[in-house]
Amino acid sequence: MPNTTAEPPGGKLPSYRNPPVVEVVYGIRFSTGAPLQTRHLGQFWQSLAADYPTTEDAFPLMEASEIASKMMPIPIPLRRILAHSGDGQYTIQVQDSRLYAGWRRTGPAAVYPRFPAVEERFEAAWARFTSFASAQGLGQAAEKYFELTYVNQIAADGGFPSTAEKYLKTLRFSSLRGDQFAAPRGLNATWRFALGGDTGEGTITAADAEVQGKRVLRLTLACGGPPTGTGRREWFAAAHDWIVRGFTELTTDTGHAEWEREP
Repeated sequence: MPNTTAEPPGGKLPSYRNPPVVEVVYGIRFSTGAPLQTRHLGQFWQSLAADYPTTEDAFPLMEASEIASKMMPIPIPLRRILAHSGDGQYTIQVQDSRLYAGWRRTGPAAVYPRFPAVEERFEAAWARFTSFASAQGLGQAAEKYFELTYVNQIAADGGFPSTAEKYLKTLRFSSLRGDQFAAPRGLNATWRFALGGDTGEGTITAADAEVQGKRVLRLTLACGGPPTGTGRREWFAAAHDWIVRGFTELTTDTGHAEWEREP
């Protein structure tokens, strides 16, 4: 996991030379005075095209409450556009109420660029979008909710449950006697935590998955919450701190050695 240039109040953040992170997503939910239309997505992409030349469409992301309120929109919920950088590692996603900027590992040779690089992409995209919304007469893009997600992918060569026991401190299946439960065939566990100061919720999910024909342990850490009085960048810095420390606390010394934890 990454480190930041400034040392946080809790002490220096843990850092790894070879972290298992495969995806980082910065997100913001917003509202505008006037609704976005399909044409706005295309026009906004034109301002990004030099850095994100390829695009694809996707279904919009919605919470259950949003789905209930949009059962009869005109004509359907506005699609989500994904714009990718030339090498495919960086992505911008935009729909009528959300903007995401992220990095993803596209192959074994791809190097995680660290947190500040992803933050810079997000801040540039958000600044560009707020200017675009104002210029298009959509009004001010008001910040409603922030999200930060880290997805880690750990090789499960030993299968389950041995992989979980090797890398996660809180899961120990080997002590089962076997007369009632045999070793589990799969894993899907979620922990939810309140973030300090009523700044939102932190979630950690561990699940086994298959990626390109190989079994992996997918460990996802995410934070979400509304804006606070400290500001947007401060919220994301605190969320990043929680994710990094949470990852280190949850995982074992064996994993830290494998991922080359730095002093």
